Amino acid sequence: METEETNELLTLSGFGNETSVEDSLSWRQLLLRVSGAVFCGLVICLTLTGNVLVVMAVATFRNLRTITNMLMTSLAVADIAVAVLVMPYLLVYDVTRKWSFGPVFCHVWISCDVMCCTASILHLCIIALDRYWAITSPLLYKAIMNERRATILITGAWVASASISFIPIMLGWYSDEPVSFQKEMTDCSLNVNQVYAVVSSLTSFYLPSPIMFYIYLKIFFIARTQSREIKRLERMMEHVPKNEQKRIKKQSKRFTSDTKAIKTLGMIMGVFCICWLPFFLMYLILPFCPSCDIPYEAKSAITWLGYINSSINPCIYGLFNADFRAAFRRTLRCDCRKSRLRQMSGQGLNRSLRSVDSMELDSISTIKSSNTF
Repeated sequence: METEETNELLTLSGFGNETSVEDSLSWRQLLLRVSGAVFCGLVICLTLTGNVLVVMAVATFRNLRTITNMLMTSLAVADIAVAVLVMPYLLVYDVTRKWSFGPVFCHVWISCDVMCCTASILHLCIIALDRYWAITSPLLYKAIMNERRATILITGAWVASASISFIPIMLGWYSDEPVSFQKEMTDCSLNVNQVYAVVSSLTSFYLPSPIMFYIYLKIFFIARTQSREIKRLERMMEHVPKNEQKRIKKQSKRFTSDTKAIKTLGMIMGVFCICWLPFFLMYLILPFCPSCDIPYEAKSAITWLGYINSSINPCIYGLFNADFRAAFRRTLRCDCRKSRLRQMSGQGLNRSLRSVDSMELDSISTIKSSNTF
């Protein structure tokens, strides 16, 4: 009797009842998935809003239409592609834990993921070279880096990114298992073989990152030397002719803007490496360690850390670049008064043009009537 009563009490209290324990675990998992989905949804919205603002700012404001910002715009387009083509489907996949969009789109989705990540790092390499040429050869910079060459470099970055992603993934070279586009699938993970893991990670991360660090290190030392020289010249400005003073001021102003640009781009590169380094470590280790078992939640968190980088770049622009900060404010602010004034001035101009046209028509008609008589 005592044993039966004890069992009943345990059952009512929830202890010793396996079903209640399983239910509590499922509720915890549900809460984790919902909170994760809300956070990832905010990341998607922030990524889209911030990078669209960058594209709009460069397209709208003439002072932002530089070669460097042209490269930045292409980088923002890559981040927008991540937010549109990659993040939403991973969000659904994380919540439901199954792939519901078919085998063909699974491979397209993985290809877009690899392409956008590779495009981002290649753009950062090009931007590092652009800043290096601007600092080391300021007089020859316009000849070295013009709009045509920037377009060629941007196109080359996108073509190389698409080649290393779509071709091997759609042809099935990335995996040791046979790839089928007809068989229905519930799992759409990037399980790569050792050869593709090494080649793709070297191209996307491990080779470009040291090159960028080396370039920015050289830029840093050159910029520091120039800063000391300009400070020395500014101290001597009182004893220098006016023509030389203007030249020194102009050099100082240019160097100050270059220094701000270097800090901004260096911050972007550093954040990129911090966000993507855990993913590429996991990406390279797992094919060589089949026994290594990482929980799904940990894999997803590491992947989303990489995607968060796409939402951080516009925040860096807004914090460290005064031109972008002003452009963002003007783009977000609804200045109705100015639009009304423009509309009123346009209406007044149209009225005046119509009145002028009517006067000209009257004069033409009178001339014609006088000629006929």
